[in-house]
Amino acid sequence: MKRMQINIKKAVLMLSVIAVSQFVQAQSGDSSQKIDSLERQVAALTSEVQQHKQEKEHQKIWGREKSWSIAYLTQSIKPEGAEKLKSKFGITLNRGRNIYFHKKPIGNVLKFGIEYGVEVSYANYKDVNVYEWNEVYHGMELNNVSAHQVDAGLFLGPTVTVNPVSKLKVKVYFHFVPSYDLLIIDDQRYSNFVPYFSYGGEVSYGRLGIGIEGRTGQAKIKEKNKFFSAEKWVENRKCRFNGFRVYLTIKI
Repeated sequence: MKRMQINIKKAVLMLSVIAVSQFVQAQSGDSSQKIDSLERQVAALTSEVQQHKQEKEHQKIWGREKSWSIAYLTQSIKPEGAEKLKSKFGITLNRGRNIYFHKKPIGNVLKFGIEYGVEVSYANYKDVNVYEWNEVYHGMELNNVSAHQVDAGLFLGPTVTVNPVSKLKVKVYFHFVPSYDLLIIDDQRYSNFVPYFSYGGEVSYGRLGIGIEGRTGQAKIKEKNKFFSAEKWVENRKCRFNGFRVYLTIKI
């Protein structure tokens, strides 16, 4: 009888030990699961912070694509069969925006886009020879007068931009620039439509950039009662316009 009681006590003790062991293992398993879940949450949060940081850096580099530019301009007008007129000085104001075709840069450095905007230019010409009728002598006399050219137009064209390092960007572009052109020589005014084509390159760091640009165009100009270089500008004479710009740009 005593032996049976002892065996029962041993069995109860063994069952108690097994139950306690299973409880401890269960608690340990729950703790491990909680730790794993916490680690996954931390990893997800870290990834989200890193992604937000990368987007912020991307925005700093590629986000500012509206710009104002001011340029020093040299320009020439070459009438067909007459002397070329060269500008003494000139200035251009430009307002533009560059829109990229894709959000992520190719190879993390390259983006293609399209640029559009408006521009206004002024050029002053020196030593323009004009033959005019002299009422006193009843004949033609040669006068040296100044000339002024103003054009206003829209521009549109493709761009290629490279970001080699940090906030440094290099851009090349080509624009079609349909413009209204006004030429004032002495007291005569000539106006016409000129389809310009411009091409250039720009280097910028952050908000500031510098660039160079060439431009060319051709149109017909009408002349009345004036002689240039002893030759009359006949109506609808073709004129070639060429220009070169050096500009400073500010990104906004």
